[in-house]
Amino acid sequence: MDTNESASDIEAELLFIHERTANIRAHLENKAQACVQDYWDFHWQHNPEMDVENKSRMGVRVFRKNAETPYFSILWYWNKYIIDNKGRRHTFSNHIHKGRTKLTYARQTLLKHARDWEADFILDVESRCADIRRQLQDLNKAEAALKRMLKHSQDASSRPASESNDDGAPERGDSPDA
Repeated sequence: MDTNESASDIEAELLFIHERTANIRAHLENKAQACVQDYWDFHWQHNPEMDVENKSRMGVRVFRKNAETPYFSILWYWNKYIIDNKGRRHTFSNHIHKGRTKLTYARQTLLKHARDWEADFILDVESRCADIRRQLQDLNKAEAALKRMLKHSQDASSRPASESNDDGAPERGDSPDA
């Protein structure tokens, strides 16, 4: 098998793996949507029966900056309600910032905005969402590595045969045991 056939085989395998990562991302987004829906089901089951001072102000959503991109985030926010001079109620949503790791929200920050009756459930939903964020981070790292491998493979296949290393010695960074 010559170098170009080997490179095209590797490219085909890398492209196949990249397609699979898209399926995994879609699965994770479905899991995220299910977590968010669990929160909203709980919210609407309990919130209507609460008096005004005890109603929930929290919300969570799956957010995508651009419909064209496969990337999404799971975001918490809290609402502030203001009544204007004409008696109309206006809602202002405030994004809650994640902690230092950017994978989880600080427990105290969520509890600061949560009502007592919903606090435990919010922490449970956030725990599940944080697990999805960790999986997404791992997937993003794997995709970045795949893109580098694919670029390296394409660069190697586009080099003229006289530049390729065909003496059988491993290239720099290759393990001789592999």
